[in-house]
Amino acid sequence: MRILWWRLFLAKFIFRHSTIESLLREYRRNSQLRQLCRLQSHYISMNHTNNYIRIVPSSAAMSRFIKKLKEQQEELTQMIVILEKKLQEELPDFGKEVAVDGKIIQSYANKVFTKEPDGRRETQADTTAKTYYSNNETKTTKYHFGFRFHLLADVNYGLPLAFKVTPASKGEREVAEEILTESEILLKNTKAVMADKGYDSVEFRKFIEEQGLIAIIPPRHMWKDEESRQYKDTALYYNQDGQVFYRTEDYEMIELVYKGYDQSTDSLRYGFHPKYNNQIFRINRSEDIRIFPKVSQQSHKFERLYSKRSATERINGRLDRDFMFENHTIKGLEKVTLYVTMACLCTLGFAYSKVKKQETEHLNSWVT
Repeated sequence: MRILWWRLFLAKFIFRHSTIESLLREYRRNSQLRQLCRLQSHYISMNHTNNYIRIVPSSAAMSRFIKKLKEQQEELTQMIVILEKKLQEELPDFGKEVAVDGKIIQSYANKVFTKEPDGRRETQADTTAKTYYSNNETKTTKYHFGFRFHLLADVNYGLPLAFKVTPASKGEREVAEEILTESEILLKNTKAVMADKGYDSVEFRKFIEEQGLIAIIPPRHMWKDEESRQYKDTALYYNQDGQVFYRTEDYEMIELVYKGYDQSTDSLRYGFHPKYNNQIFRINRSEDIRIFPKVSQQSHKFERLYSKRSATERINGRLDRDFMFENHTIKGLEKVTLYVTMACLCTLGFAYSKVKKQETEHLNSWVT
């Protein structure tokens, strides 16, 4: 019986129904779907003389099942871990390069000014102000009422690794640290962590490096009225984009070329273009680890790795488009977490079925 109910609920996500009512209407209409989910007709006694056949469970029955399923969130999360371990066995580079990202899930209900639950109000969401940065560093602030989906994802295969759903005001960097810490087993092969400018801070970068990982995070422009700064008492100058210049006696600024990371001194190496000379300069990362990460912003490796971060945006897009979170009707932190968990289970389940068929491309696609 439990397997039957599981099939019924899982079909909502696979066949992209926005509501339970929409799913139940499809069951009543589609006999092939009923057969696929092993639904059987049964008689319901109305009184001593009349009976009628019930083919599809009622809305109330589905609601009771979902309520019970919310209590099994730990077991559902463990199912995700099991699927990821199976993928790691088949894909040695699974989880090698990951990214973190946060996404607002707007609440279905409006903001209320009382915390007394009545089944209709949203009492677990809250309001946050989210700042968006454009390419020219222009900031736009928008206010949202709802929840925040914090994601850790594999960027090479575009698959979720771990997540948390919190009220919208919960900080992204704080939750990202929790996810990375709790996902230690999953990250045993991880080398680099990508994130957007919203995660840029000295503390978060240090945390990533303490885990033995490389942080690929572009720094925000936070200096005021300063184009460049001098490195100690030298002829070297640098700007917020990580460009380093050598000032000549004639005050000419010559841009230096990035030459790589020196692990023995924890510094970045820079030198002149070959048309000048072969002199090498070192800038210790303690000067500002935001401006001087282990992989320089000026390197092709940084650009290549950071471009992979868009995989998280595609996962977030599928959450909106394929799993109907763009226009959902769910309320409550536990229920939102349950629905996000089901979305991740479907995604990883499809991916594993492809891997077992020796298919390793487009694992995040729903076509099997």
